[in-house]
Amino acid sequence: MSCFYCRKPTTFATLNHSDCKKLFFGLPGNPVSALVTCHLYVLPALRQMGGSYSAHATVIKARVCLLHLVDVVVQM
Repeated sequence: MSCFYCRKPTTFATLNHSDCKKLFFGLPGNPVSALVTCHLYVLPALRQMGGSYSAHATVIKARVCLLHLVDVVVQM
């Protein structure tokens, strides 16, 4: 289960301009917030408008070969 806490303004609007419907996305000013908001709302909308079968991002599975040992600490 995921939650999205909106701390900054996020806007979505439909504008009618010259007999054509335009979508307007207003993203937050914080670069990280803007990136997350873009991935959650804007990119799925663009994929769907582009005719993609799925509005979700493509998942690519890859294997990683570590050159150095990494200590992993899990805190709960």
